[in-house]
Amino acid sequence: ELEGNLATLGGAFCFMPRQAIANVWQLGTSFLGLLWGAAPLPLADAAVQTRVHQGMAYAWPVLGAYLLIVAGVVVWSWRTLWARRQTPLAQLGVFLVLVGAQSVGVYAVSRCGPMSVLTVRYALLGIFVPTGLALLAWSTDAPRLLRQGVITAFVALTALNGWTHLQLWREQLAGMPVPNRAQLARALEARGIRYARSDYWTAYYVDFVSQERVTVGADALSRVDIYERALAQHAADVVRLSTTPCDDGSPEIVPGYHVCRDAAP
Repeated sequence: ELEGNLATLGGAFCFMPRQAIANVWQLGTSFLGLLWGAAPLPLADAAVQTRVHQGMAYAWPVLGAYLLIVAGVVVWSWRTLWARRQTPLAQLGVFLVLVGAQSVGVYAVSRCGPMSVLTVRYALLGIFVPTGLALLAWSTDAPRLLRQGVITAFVALTALNGWTHLQLWREQLAGMPVPNRAQLARALEARGIRYARSDYWTAYYVDFVSQERVTVGADALSRVDIYERALAQHAADVVRLSTTPCDDGSPEIVPGYHVCRDAAP
């Protein structure tokens, strides 16, 4: 199992200087803002079933510029910080900054291609950076106005993200439509279809939503050996779930999905 995980990790890692530079630039101009909920983005782009948007125009440039100012003050006051390096506040601040910076840095420079909203989750520990900088600012003799600005920035960012969450709750309580993959899981159960194969994102979604009452294996990057064994044991019952029409012209079982029996492996 360890060898398989290392192979997966190795296949996803590469270093291309030109791409790394472009990714670091994108990280600063937009992706950190998306990670912290400041940059505007339709949440549907991050595979969330909603019409809600996050962030606000110009919020990320303002927040990003202020974080750079705080970081500059912390670096300028390194002697004070070094003298207080044994204090819990300074140690926690350094830890959070290093962990967060490592997370976003590795994500940006080790990718084999451009960054994506759907993979920015690999840099989630980057949310620690602003908190770490704030703690380091408090560990130095930073001007009072700067520290008050840190508090204001955190309150504003909390309010901005809180508003987005409130909109999501209101939308969900009003009754959002059921995602088509959840409809797919229900339709398969209703028709007595228990074994299938599909693309990666459909397969494990249906497995989870159906609480494994339907076993769907992924075409690539198979993660669960027990699913593959179950499909092998019931090969005659396996169907293919496809987002394109089947050869026999059968209609969609739910919007966006067809059940293709002739194409089953």
